[in-house]
Amino acid sequence: MHGMKGHDIPVTQIITHPEVIERFEKPRINDMTEAYLNKMIQDKHRETTEQYTDAYETYYGIFPHSYRLRESSFQESVYLKQESPHSLICDTPLCRAMYHSLPKYTQHSKYPYFPVYTRQHRENVKQDVSCTLCHSCVSVYGEPGKEPGKEPGKESTL
Repeated sequence: MHGMKGHDIPVTQIITHPEVIERFEKPRINDMTEAYLNKMIQDKHRETTEQYTDAYETYYGIFPHSYRLRESSFQESVYLKQESPHSLICDTPLCRAMYHSLPKYTQHSKYPYFPVYTRQHRENVKQDVSCTLCHSCVSVYGEPGKEPGKEPGKESTL
């Protein structure tokens, strides 16, 4: 008798949590990591060559300067894009798992150039900590912002 269809695990055999992760989750994380790497490499190339696909990207850029996130009904936070290269990774558990699934060479040669956004400590929040999110995570929940002085009709003071 077998467990799940296509898997040779007898129903009576007990497998440990790490074995479940190794057999079922690791392949999914590897697939997600590969898709993420490919998308980031493509988007970084599009950013470098200014290959925008729509007016949104033309106005904000492929990787906007900042994002505003409403983290509660009374708290809005600003996440700023960090300069590359950097040593930051996204704080979400899935993104951390994807990062740690990669060989060290890829961690050190690719990730420092992928965009990440950091929220600074909020003075009005007790025991607040900084938070770092990758572009994929922050863009789902936030509203993009342009670099100050880069709005149309405004002269840059930088």
